[in-house]
Amino acid sequence: MIKSKAIEIIKKLSEEEKLSFMDFLNSPFFNKKTKISELYNLILKNIERLDYEESSEEIIFAELFKVKEFSYSFLRNLMSELFQLCETFLIVNVQKNNSYSDINSAMILLRQYNTLTLDNLFISKYKKFLIDFKKSEIDDSYFDSIAKLYSENIAFDLFRSQMENVPLKLIDRSEYHLCCITQLLETNMNDLTVNLKAFNLNLENEFIIEFVKNLDIENFLLTLDKHENHLKDEIEIRLRLILLNKNNENTKNYFKLKDLVLKNVSKYNNAERFNVFIKLKNYCAVRIFEFDKDFYKEKYILGKTETEYVKYNRDGVGPLYINVYIEVINFALKMNDIKFAEYYIRFFTEELELNKRESLFNLASAFVNFSKCNFEKVLEHISKVDTFNNLIKNTSKMLYIKTYYELNLLESGFSALDSYIHYIKNNKSYTSNRKKMLIVEYDLLLKLYKIKSSQTKYTALDLEIMKIDLNKSGVFFTEWYIEKINELLKTIK
Repeated sequence: MIKSKAIEIIKKLSEEEKLSFMDFLNSPFFNKKTKISELYNLILKNIERLDYEESSEEIIFAELFKVKEFSYSFLRNLMSELFQLCETFLIVNVQKNNSYSDINSAMILLRQYNTLTLDNLFISKYKKFLIDFKKSEIDDSYFDSIAKLYSENIAFDLFRSQMENVPLKLIDRSEYHLCCITQLLETNMNDLTVNLKAFNLNLENEFIIEFVKNLDIENFLLTLDKHENHLKDEIEIRLRLILLNKNNENTKNYFKLKDLVLKNVSKYNNAERFNVFIKLKNYCAVRIFEFDKDFYKEKYILGKTETEYVKYNRDGVGPLYINVYIEVINFALKMNDIKFAEYYIRFFTEELELNKRESLFNLASAFVNFSKCNFEKVLEHISKVDTFNNLIKNTSKMLYIKTYYELNLLESGFSALDSYIHYIKNNKSYTSNRKKMLIVEYDLLLKLYKIKSSQTKYTALDLEIMKIDLNKSGVFFTEWYIEKINELLKTIK
């Protein structure tokens, strides 16, 4: 087996890119060593054999140089040069395909025209770039890119002592920079807030947190309301996103933000739409965690709306997140929207990572069958689930326990509960807060099992107390527990 960074890259190239790379290597401007082109040809010729155990550097060396004496260092140097050319090709290929549609290529060309005093070419190309970039969909570099174009034009005017042209362009640039600054600030605040909750980060005295604390965003939004500007909506969206993390009790801000986002969402590219929806849903999760249960429905509506705007596995967005897939289906079932849950499974399972689709299809099908009370089907589907991470493992275990309860398989249920508590306590990847929440739900399930198996030992008061504890517990989906408690109340005096 031959290990090489160059070979790793070559294997990932499409057939068309492999041919283009050959043309690239045969160009004396990039490569003057014919042996490197020959080495590439040899790699292509033996691409399927390179992973075999019997493949070795000696075989390639002998075929390349037609000599018996093997020089590992010489071949290694050639491979290293080939790797560097691979990297250069990846950059050049992107620039060729983009035709200056990325800001770095545009800036290079404008600076060259400016330096060479090709004024007419600079002006015509600058105008075209500015129109094209402004017409493009908003992404994470949109505002910064346009501000950079203004900077190049300002530099052009300054080099030619055309000072009178500069002030208005400075104003335009500053407005795009303001959008860029607020976009960067809200992105960092959101990322830090999410990780703060997930990993118990200590952000006290961090500059960015202190900076945002001292911003009077609410007052500035009132000022913003009095002015008209083509970037006004975007500035307000970014400021309200910052406010979303700064003050999660301000639900009015959330609803104003959501309205603005939905009004402007078609202006964003696919990746930015995805990012904005994530931030809105994260806020809903925070409100749910704070026992604001109205946000269950709000988060579900966002999840459904996202399916209309976001395309997975394309245009800057990767596969559909596993937790999002499970969450949307669970929320749909919570809202008794079984038709949408089934629609989502049918059309969005294929947007997951390929090697996880079958397991998640079976888990999702188990959820649907549980909601339909087809409990034997639930067990059939869960048995086909590969529990490849903690989320899937925990979800499957919980579903097993609830299904055993429904089927009155109490002995199997107690055994599953015993296995479950050991799994929670021994799992080192769970944070202490996460373990506490899981143990709370375990205790609820154990109590249900105990009451169902020994009803003469418990009274209606025990069940009423259990309802109170459930409301205080922070458990997200409480409907099933309430239903089971009410069923027991009918049988216990």
